[in-house]
Amino acid sequence: MRLDQLAGPDVASFGIFGPERVLIAVCQLGQSGADLEVGVSVLSAFRRQGFAKALLEHSANHARVQGLRTLLIHTLMHNTPMLSLARGLGMSVEMLNGEADGRLRLRADTVAEARTVSLNRDRPACSPLPAA
Repeated sequence: MRLDQLAGPDVASFGIFGPERVLIAVCQLGQSGADLEVGVSVLSAFRRQGFAKALLEHSANHARVQGLRTLLIHTLMHNTPMLSLARGLGMSVEMLNGEADGRLRLRADTVAEARTVSLNRDRPACSPLPAA
């Protein structure tokens, strides 16, 4: 499996491709000031295998490298798997009117670490896709 950049130079999204280059998980990024909001989607047949976690961790590293301060998610309150994942990554979660917001403060002192992180062999690798 590979974690690849899907969009152009502004890095709007990342994806994980399975066999035969089929997209099985994707996250979309939206920056607002010093915050990066991330939306994650994983095909149902591939859920609970660590792909959403890999995408969120990759997004957090991307945000740190860019000098951003906060990683955000927004989901429905009944999306227990995403809320468990968010809390497991250290996000604070607030719920209101059936919706939930997760917020992870990114430490500035991890920016240098994020630039030198190499993903281990058990996790999806990140590399840019060739131009179409």
